[in-house]
Amino acid sequence: MFKMHLRDNSWLKMRFLESILGGLTDADLQSWTQDFVDRILTNGLRPRAAEVLRDHQCLGDRTVLLSASPDFFVREIATRLKFSECVCTIAERDARGCLTGNLDGGNCYGLEKLRRMQSLLGADRSDMRVIAYADHSSDLPLLRWVDDAVLVNPSRGLCRVAQGIPLKVVRW
Repeated sequence: MFKMHLRDNSWLKMRFLESILGGLTDADLQSWTQDFVDRILTNGLRPRAAEVLRDHQCLGDRTVLLSASPDFFVREIATRLKFSECVCTIAERDARGCLTGNLDGGNCYGLEKLRRMQSLLGADRSDMRVIAYADHSSDLPLLRWVDDAVLVNPSRGLCRVAQGIPLKVVRW
């Protein structure tokens, strides 16, 4: 149904969470989360991305990992990479701490990602310069809003749809 554009990615994410992880707790996922994050940080993180993050951290910049992926592993990535903050999709838990398959606060994707960033930073940005690094077309609303937009390893199609947005393109 998602592939046929009859459902959105929030629906797909909730079906995945319910079908694969529904009823599990964070404690149940702990071992998997640690292994998964180990693999991401070992094999899935581009060295230049890690260098740029470290550069921002050395400058004392406030760094925010902003992701549409679920909190049960994104928060661990943010912690290990020493991000100042983490904003992501929150998987709903019931009173016993079990994943329900629903999202708590919606999918942190597209306009919702921008809304959360605006909420985090507040209305007055006069004392800060906001830089965003993104690699997906769903991040275009955020890239239009920030002071410095950086597209990371964009496809030709993404470069086309991003035309008109003042941004820098990097290939890591």
